[in-house]
Amino acid sequence: MAPLEVKIRVGASEPFPVEIDDEETVESLAVLVISVRDDLGDEELPRLVFKGKVLKHDEVIKDLGIQPTDFVVAVGKAPKKAEEAPAAPAAPALAPAAPAAPAAAAAGGVAPPEELVVQLCSMGFERPKVIQALAAAFNNPDRAVEYLFSGIPATPEAPAAGGYAPAGGHWSEATLGPQLLTKSGLQPTQQALSGAKVVALYFSAHWCPPCRAFTPQLAAALSGNRFPQLAVVFVSSDRDPASFQSYYAEMPWLSIPYGS
Repeated sequence: MAPLEVKIRVGASEPFPVEIDDEETVESLAVLVISVRDDLGDEELPRLVFKGKVLKHDEVIKDLGIQPTDFVVAVGKAPKKAEEAPAAPAAPALAPAAPAAPAAAAAGGVAPPEELVVQLCSMGFERPKVIQALAAAFNNPDRAVEYLFSGIPATPEAPAAGGYAPAGGHWSEATLGPQLLTKSGLQPTQQALSGAKVVALYFSAHWCPPCRAFTPQLAAALSGNRFPQLAVVFVSSDRDPASFQSYYAEMPWLSIPYGS
């Protein structure tokens, strides 16, 4: 065994050194990191990233080829923070379905904010991957980080430049899937969104108290067909089908089928 100094970086902060035997595993390094930075979590070990690659716990330190000028990025488990409250319970995210650019958002080629790109690149990910993840996540940084760790899904295609697509056209099926859940069962997305000019994606979950408090307020605000050209689509963060079904029973709008 030989001692090795490894520089650890958390976010955009300056790297700090830790010393570990090069025969130890990545798991041992993660334990060492949280002994220094307990804000990264105590129940679950942080994920370690080296040159854009998520390290596996059983990898041996000496096999990684870490040089004195290199650093390893430590990232706490994002879902733990998400359980406290989802990012957007206070209002649905409006996605105009008619104009090509607003409907496509980040997926339509709109460049993400440079500060987000720099922040994620500082974690060791390559810039093209960061931009691709942000596009797939519609510039949501937390979701983009998850994509960088777990895999980037195919980015929905937008309508042709300068063109218009009805709600239920190509973009909606690529983004929401081929079918949506209605109060009378599954319907093709095009049929379910027929007549809508604006589609609001409502991200919510039964386990979130602020969400449960806001949902009846939103339902009351939209009652009586006050906005006939608006279609709300529930995007669930529930953890099991039973919770989803119970929560969706309180909603008058459409939903992406659970698990889709």
